[in-house]
Amino acid sequence: MEVTIKNCNNIKEGIIDIVLNKLNIKYGINGTGKSTISKAIIKQIHGETLDVLKPFNSDESIMPSITGCETFKSVKIYNDDYVSQYLFLPNGDDLHKNSFEVFIKPDNYESQIEDINRILNIVKEYVSENSIIDNLIIQRNELNKILKLNAKRTSINSTGLGKALATGNKIINIPEELSEFSEFLNFKDKVKWYSWQNSGREYIVENKCPFCAKKLDDKFKAYMETLDNLFDKKNVEALSKMESIFENISNLISEDTNKFIDDILKDENPISDINKEKVAKLIVEIDVICNKLLFFVQLDYSKLKDIDDLEKTLLSTRFNTNEYKYICGEDFLKIMVELNCKIDEMQSSIQLLRKNINILNSSMKTSANKNRQRINDFLDTVGMNYEVKVENEKLLLLYKGTEIIVDVNTHLSWGEKNAFALSLFLFDCKHENPDLIILDDPVSSFDFNKKYAITHYLFNQKDSLQGKTILMLTHDLEPIINMVKIKKFGFVSSFYLENTNGVITENRILENDINSILNVTKNNYENTNINIVNRLIHLRRYLELNNEYSFEYNMISSLLKGYENPKYINGTINRTFNAEEFENTENKIRLFIKEFDYKEIQNNIKNRTYMKQLYLKTINNYEKTEIFRIILKTFGLPNVNPILEEFINEEFHIENTYIFQLDPYAYNIVPNYIIEICDVIINRMTVEESVLVTN
Repeated sequence: MEVTIKNCNNIKEGIIDIVLNKLNIKYGINGTGKSTISKAIIKQIHGETLDVLKPFNSDESIMPSITGCETFKSVKIYNDDYVSQYLFLPNGDDLHKNSFEVFIKPDNYESQIEDINRILNIVKEYVSENSIIDNLIIQRNELNKILKLNAKRTSINSTGLGKALATGNKIINIPEELSEFSEFLNFKDKVKWYSWQNSGREYIVENKCPFCAKKLDDKFKAYMETLDNLFDKKNVEALSKMESIFENISNLISEDTNKFIDDILKDENPISDINKEKVAKLIVEIDVICNKLLFFVQLDYSKLKDIDDLEKTLLSTRFNTNEYKYICGEDFLKIMVELNCKIDEMQSSIQLLRKNINILNSSMKTSANKNRQRINDFLDTVGMNYEVKVENEKLLLLYKGTEIIVDVNTHLSWGEKNAFALSLFLFDCKHENPDLIILDDPVSSFDFNKKYAITHYLFNQKDSLQGKTILMLTHDLEPIINMVKIKKFGFVSSFYLENTNGVITENRILENDINSILNVTKNNYENTNINIVNRLIHLRRYLELNNEYSFEYNMISSLLKGYENPKYINGTINRTFNAEEFENTENKIRLFIKEFDYKEIQNNIKNRTYMKQLYLKTINNYEKTEIFRIILKTFGLPNVNPILEEFINEEFHIENTYIFQLDPYAYNIVPNYIIEICDVIINRMTVEESVLVTN
């Protein structure tokens, strides 16, 4: 599919091709706009605005846009943000925020869990869908908020409700002088009434009621003082809360328990130690029952996976109603009988349940071990002295051969962290299965061994990313050499990206486009369409690569350096060619380049007009830089930035880093901005009157 991008950062416009279900490598120099392409695609897929990619200082009418990637609904990207923000949790506690889902969960997890839940739901659904049980658990939780037991759980503490009970219910017997307020003091929401009444007093004006505007009784102030002394808001609130809780479960507790609760709530005297103990026993009984019920509410594979004796565990969850002294109301007993029947029904399937749990345990262990081993094999391959371990559904990094947990953020180098992050990124992609995977310059910072290990791991192993739609943006040629030329992977579609004055173009890279340096230099010195000066540069490079520092090599070097007579330089030897050596060497060079004539070419190289015109008529950027280098050496142009001069001399003197390379005449490996600088310098040259000598 063709993706068109316009007006994004340094890209005015461009079209790139993304082949579905293939690894699409886009190779280009820094500054081409690779990261911009990545950001634009991601924002388009996420439905975000592209405004942040608008070119700096551009006209308001210039709006960034990208089209052609609407097919992609999800995307996963590997970049610096993935490493720093997504992965490694602090202190080495876990290497991934979703370890279980990504590294432990087997492919058939859902179906296996369904087999287990089919048995567990016999009880779980009954408990979860029973409103009476649900209400009992809710009320227990509310009661635990206001009433605390001592450490031995044999009595109540004197805090919260315990303090209110220790004080007694002071408003149960209303004094005669407050009889007019009895309806309010017996009101269910008496606490709200008191708060309302108390806050309203500040609005009394000239002894008039702020609500009805009638004159207040002369004894009103005394009434309020009596009421304030009687009404402890926190105590009343706690007692009211307890009353409401036990009203909500009154059908589940015995008549005696209901009466006992009613008595202690209405007693104006402090609660006795005996009754404190009785309340504690009631709370403990409620907790025991609710904890059993919650076991079934929360019942799942994780609760049972480590239990050896399932039969004994499930048998212990049955309800023996004879054990309960307080929670033994008719409704409760009926529910417990039904629940025991459900437990017995589940117990009858215990063998199948145990079998299913063991199968899932084994599947998870196999999945975890397989993924752990794959990561550890990768770590060995890239020379990292660490290994991962799966423990308690967490992925941990250890020093190899030890149980010492490593904090990734502290102990791993930048390169190690990135290599390790790439190993985990594979699992993220396999888990999330995005429509598009983007790798933003993932391997260019690594040495050859790590590059090979990473690319093989990501793209050429079982359960790798092969077959996914991947966009890999890089300024590193090595992955292309390895995958396209050496390994000949059929799933790779590679292109050279070029940005010329903001216009992005791409040139397909096929296997035959990647050649050894020897072949590149040989093809270019034999190419009669290339000017003879550049052909000689390639011939000298060819001789150099073959370790042939002969008379031919020295003659070409002397010519390109502007020597009137060629010099033979070899170790301590440094002398001028004699006439016989000159003639013989010229003839030998003509076996490579038949048009070779030292004096004629020398005259042309020393001709400013010739060299300037040769530079200007040349289209290829690489060829231009080679001519520019000779002009600099021959004429010593003034005001040339020495850093630029050294940069051109070294950086673009045919790539030295690879055994293989792209033909510099087929791919513009020299960035356009360098040529623009050279153009300015060349155009400043003084034009001499002479005729352009053609090849």
